[in-house]
Amino acid sequence: MTKKILTIFSVLFISWGLLSAQESKFVEGMNHSDFAKLLVKEANLEMRLPAAPEEEDFFKLLMDLGVQPVQGWDKGGNITRQDLLYILGYNEEEAGGIDFSELCQEVVSLLKEMSSFNNTEESLYPFEEQ
Repeated sequence: MTKKILTIFSVLFISWGLLSAQESKFVEGMNHSDFAKLLVKEANLEMRLPAAPEEEDFFKLLMDLGVQPVQGWDKGGNITRQDLLYILGYNEEEAGGIDFSELCQEVVSLLKEMSSFNNTEESLYPFEEQ
């Protein structure tokens, strides 16, 4: 009996782990809201959001960093390869062999880089005059 219970819990735990791993996966055609939330999460930008962020907060943060799809953010819109090419400034020829998930990772890297340059937090140590 104990073996069966452990087996059931093991299966549930593994299933939950697989679902959690799939949650953070970029998929072509996902809606703009989910894509924006995932971008912010993957780029570690959550601290730049309000305490209880709404969809528009994710869109605004990304727009402030210069990231938006070709036609802008739309709650009902779906993300496409063309949107990623637009965000990255690539044409199809330049991105010929790069698949959708790799393009997404490039956008995440771009966001991380841009956010480090746009860090608005004041330094803890004021500069000393010499």
